Amino acid sequence: MTFKQLVFRNIRRQPRVFLSYFFSSVFSVTIFFIAAMLYCHPLLQGDTPEGNMQTSLFASFFTIKQILGYSLLLLAILTMLFLGTMFRLYLIERKQNFSLYLIIGMTKGNLRKMLVWENSLIGGTSLVVGLAIGLLVSKLMFLVVQNLLSLDYTLAFYLPVKAIVITSLIYLGIFLFISFLTMFFISSKQTNMNLNIEDPKLVEPTGNQYLTSLGVLLLFFSYLALFSLLKITKWNLSLNYNYTNESAKPYVILVSLSIIFLFLLVGVYLFFSQSLVHFSLFMRTWPVMLKKGRVLILSNLSYRLKYNSLVYSLIVTSATVAFVAMTVTMGLSDQIVYGTDQEVSLAYVYEGIDVKNESDRQFHQKNIEFIKEAIEAEGYRSKVTTLRQDVAPSVQSKQYIPRFYDDNMSTKDSVANGGSWKRLFLIPLTTYNEMASFKGEPELTLKNSDELLFLNGPSWQDQKHYRGVMKYFEGEEERTVPISFRYVEGKFNLGGDFPNITIVSDKLYDLIVTGWGMEESFSPLHIIDFNEWAQSSQIDKKIEAYLMPIMKQSFETADSTYMNYQSAYQTQQQNKKEKGLTLFLSTIIGAVFFIFSASTVYFRIYGELNRDRRYHKTLHIVGVPEKTRRQIVTIELILVFFLPILLAMGNYLMIMWALNTIFSLATLMIEVLLLLIFCGFQLVFFLVIRRHYLNEINLYVR
Repeated sequence: MTFKQLVFRNIRRQPRVFLSYFFSSVFSVTIFFIAAMLYCHPLLQGDTPEGNMQTSLFASFFTIKQILGYSLLLLAILTMLFLGTMFRLYLIERKQNFSLYLIIGMTKGNLRKMLVWENSLIGGTSLVVGLAIGLLVSKLMFLVVQNLLSLDYTLAFYLPVKAIVITSLIYLGIFLFISFLTMFFISSKQTNMNLNIEDPKLVEPTGNQYLTSLGVLLLFFSYLALFSLLKITKWNLSLNYNYTNESAKPYVILVSLSIIFLFLLVGVYLFFSQSLVHFSLFMRTWPVMLKKGRVLILSNLSYRLKYNSLVYSLIVTSATVAFVAMTVTMGLSDQIVYGTDQEVSLAYVYEGIDVKNESDRQFHQKNIEFIKEAIEAEGYRSKVTTLRQDVAPSVQSKQYIPRFYDDNMSTKDSVANGGSWKRLFLIPLTTYNEMASFKGEPELTLKNSDELLFLNGPSWQDQKHYRGVMKYFEGEEERTVPISFRYVEGKFNLGGDFPNITIVSDKLYDLIVTGWGMEESFSPLHIIDFNEWAQSSQIDKKIEAYLMPIMKQSFETADSTYMNYQSAYQTQQQNKKEKGLTLFLSTIIGAVFFIFSASTVYFRIYGELNRDRRYHKTLHIVGVPEKTRRQIVTIELILVFFLPILLAMGNYLMIMWALNTIFSLATLMIEVLLLLIFCGFQLVFFLVIRRHYLNEINLYVR
C-alpha cells in the first residue's frame, strides 16, 4: 500500500469524522466567497446617492464597500478560529488511530506527513467545492441582495476573478496555519502516544483553588469594571462626541471595553475549567444528590466539565462576538440620525444659502419652480412652503430635555454653556396645520400662546408639560421669556443637520421674527411636498439630473449663492439599502457562528460516543433502567448544548446594555429576536442530536 492510498483509505473508512470537517470547510468557503463576490462586484463600489445625505449612524461611518470589507475580515477571523478548533477536535478524536500507527512502526515524521496530506486533500477539495457552489448560487444571491438593497438596477453576473483569488489566498493561508497546528499537535506532550489503543482511564479531575478563586474574581471584576465605566461615562457622552471629559472619549471607551472583554474571556475559561469542577465535586457531598440516578450524573459531570472547558470557552467567545456583531450592525442601521427618520414625509427640502440680493432669490426660485413643474407634469398635486432657518431661538429647561433631542447634531448651542441650551427650528402653528392638512395628517392646537410643541417620533411620546425659558434677540439685545413645552408625535422631519421642528403660536413667531430685524432670510428653506413621493423614482431622477450640475457649479463659484437639497425618496432608498445590507451580513455571520457551534458540539458529543456506549453497556449489565440512562444522556447533552450558550447570552446582554447606555443605541427588540431565533435553532438541533445519540447507544447496549 502506498502512502497516498493510506490517506484515501483513512478518509473512506471514517466518513463521519472526515465529512464533518469537510462540510464545515465547504460551508465556510462558500459563505466567504459569496461575500467576496459582493465586495468585488463592480456595481457595489459606490457610496450613497449623490445629493442625499447618509441617513443612519451606520452609513455615517462606513460605505457599502467598507461594510463588506470589514465583514470579510470578521468572517476570516471567525473561520480561522472555527476550522482550527474543528481540526484540533478531529485530531483528538483520531488519537487511537495514531497510537495504532505508532505501534506498527510509523514514525512521527510520517505521521505528520500523513496528516498534512489529509488536511491538504480535505482543504483543497473543500476550497474547490466551496467556490463551485458559490458560483452556482451566485445569481440567486445577487437577486436576493438586489431586493434587500432595493437597487434600481440589476446586479448582473460577472466572472469574479478577484473574489476567487481573495478567497483562495485566505483559505490556503488558513489551511496552511492548520497544518502548522498539526506539527505542534504531534510534537506536544499531550499526544505522546503511549501505545495504548484503548481509551485511557478517566482520571478524577482536580482544580487549583487559586485558579478557581481567580476565575470568580475575574468575572466579578469584569462586571464591576463595566458598571464603573457606565457610571463614569453615562452623563458625559453624546453622539456628537464633543467631550469635555477625557475619560469619556470614544477611543478610551472602546479600549476600556476591549480590556474588560479580555478579562471576561480569561474568567470564562477558568470558570469552566476550575470553578464549575470544584462546584460539581462539592455537589457530591449533598445528600439529595446521592438519590436515584443523580450520583451517576455527578460521576461524569466533573470530568466532562474539565475535559470540555476549552471548547465551552470557545463557544462562549464566538457566540458573544457573533451576537454583538450582528446586534451592533443591525442596531446602527436602525439608529437613524435625528431628522432623517424613515417616516420622513416631506418630499424635497431645498436650502438656499447665502442669499444676498434679488438675483440670488430668482436663482433659487427657478430651481424650486422646476421641482414643482416636474411633480405636476406627472399629474401630482404639490405644495411649496417657505420657512426661515436663520430665526433660531434656543430653549433651556431644568426639567426634561432628553439627550436624543438635539445632542447628535452640529446645531447644538455653545459647548461653553455645557450644551444646556437647545437650538430650535420654528414653524408657526398656521403653517404647520396647512402642511398637515395637505398630507392628511391631524392638525394640532396650542393651549396658550407661550406653549411650544416639539415634534418627535412615536417611540418618544411624553404627554407631560414642562416649563423652561426661551431666548431670542430683539435687535442687539437678548430677550428671555418663560415658556411651557411638550412632546408630540410628528412625521415632519427636515433631515440633515436641522434640529427638531418646534411649533409655536403665530403671535410668538411674529414677535421673534420682528425682533430678528431682517425682513428677508439670507438662508430660506423651501419644502416642496407631494403625497406620492415614495413611488416617484422617475421624478426624482429627473430632478437630480437637473439640480446636481447646478449645485456643483454653485459650490465652485466664489462669492455666489449656493444650494443644497434633500430627497425623501433617496432617503428611503438609502435606508432600505442599509437595512438590507446589514440583514444580509448579520445572516451570514450568524450562519457561520451557528455552523461553528453545531460542528463543535457534534465533534465533542460523537468523539465520546464509543466511551459512552461502553459506559451505558456496563450500566445496563448492572441493572440501571433505560429511563435513568436516558436521563443521564439528556442532562449531559443539555450541559453541552446550553451551558456555554447561557453564559454567552449573559455576557452578550451585559455588553449590549453597556453599548446601549454609552452610545444611545436602541437594540432591545433586536436582542430579543436574535436570542429567540438562535434558541429555536439550538433547541431543534438538540432534539435531533439527542434522539440520534440515544438510538446509537441503545443499539449498542442491546
